[in-house]
Amino acid sequence: MHQYLLSTLVKADQVLRLASGQGSVSLKEVMDLLQLKKTTAFRLLYTLTDLGYLSRVGQKYYPQLPQRPDQMLNWTAVPLLREIAGKYDLSCYVGILYDQEVVITQVVPAKSHPEDLNRLGEQLPLNTSAMGKCILAFSDDQTRDRLLTTQPFSARTPYTLVGGDMLATNIEIIAEQGYALDDEEKELAFRCLSVPVLKDGQLVAALGISGKEEELVRRSFKTLAKELTHASHEIVNRLL
Repeated sequence: MHQYLLSTLVKADQVLRLASGQGSVSLKEVMDLLQLKKTTAFRLLYTLTDLGYLSRVGQKYYPQLPQRPDQMLNWTAVPLLREIAGKYDLSCYVGILYDQEVVITQVVPAKSHPEDLNRLGEQLPLNTSAMGKCILAFSDDQTRDRLLTTQPFSARTPYTLVGGDMLATNIEIIAEQGYALDDEEKELAFRCLSVPVLKDGQLVAALGISGKEEELVRRSFKTLAKELTHASHEIVNRLL
């Protein structure tokens, strides 16, 4: 490879050529045929889909099909989340439902935690994260029932909710109060708070904010939820 070529762009070009040559491509095919790690392959496919070069139908990605209506959500969210991240020195995120997990599709890292940018593309079980539980709580009934009954939930910490009744009760609370919490459920000594992005009553994504216990303190929950909810409404208004 020439020294001036950007390796990521070269890989993206390879993915597009593969999809065009075959008519469609799957995540596994990109991994196997281009010898890429799963995380790298997923990020390339998601980015190319988000930019409109690919369109996902089921498990397949097709070239040059119509773009998703929420394509600009990630970039619309950035200036709004950057303001919140700067104000509270806490990292902010956008997450979406992908198959049966939540995927982080945008990261605005706190000044004190630039390493959080590496979480872009991270996939999380729905029951271990605030964004995952938020997605469960604000999905339509059919989607929620499917997600709750078609997969086993495992624990990441002693505080992770894995039982169906406990998780269902927590989801009801989330729907009522308007935001979800992960209080050491994904990782000990860390917390996350999340609110939904709803357009015409339908879930589009979830916004999240996270930090260590001493950074994201309990007395700030309602204030942060209010800030994120305002950002969520503004995102939707800008997308209209």
